[in-house]
Amino acid sequence: MKKLIYVFLFFGLISCGPSRYIVPLDKGEHAVSASLGGAMIEFAGAPIPIPNTSLGYAYGVEENVTTFGNLYTTSMMYGVFQLDGGATWRFFGNDSTAWGSSASGFVNMAFDKWEGNFKAWPVLEWNVYRFLGNTKSYASLGLGSWFELSGKKAHDQKQNEHVLLYPQAGITWVRNAWNFEFQFRWLAPGRANLPNAVTYLGFGGQGAAGVYFNFVRRF
Repeated sequence: MKKLIYVFLFFGLISCGPSRYIVPLDKGEHAVSASLGGAMIEFAGAPIPIPNTSLGYAYGVEENVTTFGNLYTTSMMYGVFQLDGGATWRFFGNDSTAWGSSASGFVNMAFDKWEGNFKAWPVLEWNVYRFLGNTKSYASLGLGSWFELSGKKAHDQKQNEHVLLYPQAGITWVRNAWNFEFQFRWLAPGRANLPNAVTYLGFGGQGAAGVYFNFVRRF
C-alpha cells in the first residue's frame, strides 16, 4: 500500500495545484489561499479529480512581481512533505489595460517519510489574460512546462521524458478582498495514461484532464 500511494502521489505531482497569481498582487499586498483539485481519475466507477489540497501565502514585491509559496496538505496526510515556492512576473499590460501577459517560475519539492527521498521539479508557466468588462475579474489561457531532472522514475525505471507540458484555461472572479478561481488543464498531452496505478481520464488515451478551485483572500 505504501508503494502504491507513493507512485500515485508522485505521478500526480504535475497536477497538484493551480496556476498562482496570473494577475499579480498590488505592490505591498498580501494574500493567503486554499486550493482543491487535480487530475481526473476513475474512482468507484465515477470520474472525480484527485483531491489535492494546498495552503499558500503570497506577497506583492513590486507592481508587476508577486512571490508565493504553498504547502500541500493532502500529500502530508500520506507521508509526503511537499511544498513549492516561486514568483510571477507580468511583462505586458497593467491593471488599466484590457489584456496582459505574465510568466511564473517556481520549484516544487517533495520529501517522503519512509525512505527520506527528496526530489525537486522546476516549473515554468506562461499565461495571457483579459479583464471581463469594467471589472477586475479575468479569463486566462496558458501553457505550463514541468521539468523532470531525474534519470529514473518509480521502481528504478529509465526516465525518458524530461519535459511535461500542460495547456490550461481559467476564469477568476474578483470580489472586494476575495478571488474565486476555476482552472482546467490537459496534463501531459501526448503521453499514454495507461497502464498506471489508477485510471486517469484524458483525451484519446493521452494525459489527464485536471480541474482546480482556488480561494484567495487579499489584505
